[in-house]
Amino acid sequence: MENRLMHYLLGSDAVKNLNNRRANAQGDYYTQDEFSQIFSDIWLELNRQDPELFPAEEIIRDSALFKASPFHQLSDDQIAAEESIMDALSEALAGSGNSADSGLSRLIFVQGVAGTGKTVLLSHLFYRIATEMDINGRINDEDDEDILGTDSSPKISKEDRRKAYILVNHNQQMHVYNQIASKLGLQKHFGEVALKPSRFINRFSEKTASNRAIADKPRGKADVVLVDEAHLLLTQGDQGYSGKNMLHDLLRRAKVVIAVFDPNQILQTSQRWSEEDQDMLFPQQAESDVQKLLLAIAGSWSDLCH
Repeated sequence: MENRLMHYLLGSDAVKNLNNRRANAQGDYYTQDEFSQIFSDIWLELNRQDPELFPAEEIIRDSALFKASPFHQLSDDQIAAEESIMDALSEALAGSGNSADSGLSRLIFVQGVAGTGKTVLLSHLFYRIATEMDINGRINDEDDEDILGTDSSPKISKEDRRKAYILVNHNQQMHVYNQIASKLGLQKHFGEVALKPSRFINRFSEKTASNRAIADKPRGKADVVLVDEAHLLLTQGDQGYSGKNMLHDLLRRAKVVIAVFDPNQILQTSQRWSEEDQDMLFPQQAESDVQKLLLAIAGSWSDLCH
């Protein structure tokens, strides 16, 4: 009930801040078949008492914030993909594996057709990494039900958390992620951890005397960068981006890049990949019974990270 309430309140314009440590709703309990109707009745009464704080349920469910919320209950396929990603992420950040030994960045692709829940998965991952993963790559996922009413649970302070960024080269979706990050206390100001790829690249670049970013001279590395709609990343420069390949430049500025990519949604010439690059990024894999979400862990993209 609390998780659904937080989920709905995230989509309310009147709510500026939320605090909820549980990232995935529980789906197996005695009255689950009756829950949706019970909650709708409760929300209807709340809406009657305060329509500004509790908008009509249809308005909430149609909002972009609700659709991208990290509080959606994940499917079995999404959970399996998330755990695979978190395992690979923990290994990379803990200093083990080939990428850690070579100093190269780790690239993790999430591939799937439109409508398979990739954005929800990425939002869920972003929230978990930002709130549960410590500087050693360990995950603290204590369940709220085990610690209600106590202050003794091992919580990770902001200073000890891994710094995660979420990027998307799409203005409307970028605004949605900024709202989510701000409401959940993951950033104090818009554009702090949720921003467009070009701004992130500029932030982690050497500067000229006139404070202009130099795309081919990275400065520092973020811990984790999550990229939604990575097929929108530019593969050539434009007025706002002086580099040659955004994914290349992101990998040079992050220890791990997690990218949601659908090559069938590439629409512009400036976003097109060569066949050679696509073959390198997406090696042929055997057909699987599970096609809704395909997790492709590409390891270290060495040709682009040097």
